[in-house]
Amino acid sequence: MSLLFIIVLYVLFKILNNSSPHKEKKKELTEKFQELRAQSIKLQENVSSYILTNNANEIIFFENITYGSFLKSLQKNHIQHLSEKSYIKLKNSNNRLYLKSTETMLNEQAIKLKEAQNKVSGLKYNL
Repeated sequence: MSLLFIIVLYVLFKILNNSSPHKEKKKELTEKFQELRAQSIKLQENVSSYILTNNANEIIFFENITYGSFLKSLQKNHIQHLSEKSYIKLKNSNNRLYLKSTETMLNEQAIKLKEAQNKVSGLKYNL
């Protein structure tokens, strides 16, 4: 009896997690992840290029934060939230709770990335 119950629950779980809206949402999340990841890498490259071109590693960039420290914080954030490992985990997951938490994290990352891009926008003429 309990084995049958477990099998029924498993089948229901698989059916619910493989529903079309669920697959579409996962596809949207993986695309958004890749877009944010590319933006993060581009921003890091721009800041790194600026630092190298202008020897600005120890120069104050914003509120007592040096360009070098700013770049390190961008890199750390990228590793924590937008790494290849995180992408693979998202791509392989069918857990709705994980997908929901990833959606929240990606929305937060989009905001942080936009704020960082706005801070760097004044540097564009030197990049």
